[in-house]
Amino acid sequence: MGLVPGRVPEIEPMKKSLFIIIFLVFSLLSFEQAQAAMCGAGEMRPYGGYCRGPRWGWYGAGKKVRTVQQVRILVSDYFRDAKLTIGEIIEREHFFEVHILDPSGGEILDVLIVDKRNCRIRSKY
Repeated sequence: MGLVPGRVPEIEPMKKSLFIIIFLVFSLLSFEQAQAAMCGAGEMRPYGGYCRGPRWGWYGAGKKVRTVQQVRILVSDYFRDAKLTIGEIIEREHFFEVHILDPSGGEILDVLIVDKRNCRIRSKY
């Protein structure tokens, strides 16, 4: 399929493709905005309490933690509805390591990492 002299190549399919791509990009952007607006409503806690925007949950708090006491308060507030025990908290160079125990305090259920720079909580494993 070469160019035929005197004939203009069809631009219409390219316009349609471009329109579809632009439409999809704007649709995705508006979906992200709607999701961010919904994060403040009710007990919706995607990604462990993290929501983008002015109403961040604990996961995206954007604060700095410097002491073991601050980490203990942060983690106990994050797990306030769960019947768990916070065990040993070990300070590392860039994060705190928090041992989460069962309610009786006998068995380690998980080990969390709390980033010192931004307060983000995640499981070590």
